[in-house]
Amino acid sequence: MILFGHMRRLVFIPLVGCVFGLTVGLSSAQVPAVPPAQPPGAQAPVSTQPIPGIDTARQWRLERLGPDHWKLTGDVEVEKDNAKFYADEMEIFTDRDLLTAKGNVVLTTPDQRISADRLEFNLTTKLGVFYNASGIARLAQPDQIVNSQFGAQEPDVYFYGDVLSKIGDRKYRITKGGFTTCVQPTPRWELTSGTVILNLDHYAILRNSL
Repeated sequence: MILFGHMRRLVFIPLVGCVFGLTVGLSSAQVPAVPPAQPPGAQAPVSTQPIPGIDTARQWRLERLGPDHWKLTGDVEVEKDNAKFYADEMEIFTDRDLLTAKGNVVLTTPDQRISADRLEFNLTTKLGVFYNASGIARLAQPDQIVNSQFGAQEPDVYFYGDVLSKIGDRKYRITKGGFTTCVQPTPRWELTSGTVILNLDHYAILRNSL
């Protein structure tokens, strides 16, 4: 369903497979990069000094900059609950449950994966902001997918933007970006917009879209 306003264009579109027949090429949405590689034959050591609220942490250097402030550098890998964070450098503020990261940032969960230049993330609410980012997510569990929509392909959605704000467990606000559910090497369509609300499994709302 598509809605048009008189002064500002508003588009509402359900998230379904690549069956629209649109022919707009995909230029920016790509599969996120893999986590940063470690030096050949070496593995960053597990932190010998536990960080409150963190399940495990690997890094080449760990500094405690204050009572509630930790800095990790060098092929950092941090795990919290079912999420794994990778970056060149991270800072953790345990009094605010805040994790910041920069340089080859990757966040992976069982059904989502996002890469970015920089990240600010709340470890309790599991909400955060990714800068210059792209991601891929599974749309639904296999038994929820209508096979005719996706054929034999995995039901994934690719999305990207100057800013990706994670505002829910499976909900994002995309600034200056877009998304597609096409899985071909050259997708048949994508939607771009200055602002997108992407609710995985359900819908996307776009303003001034192309």
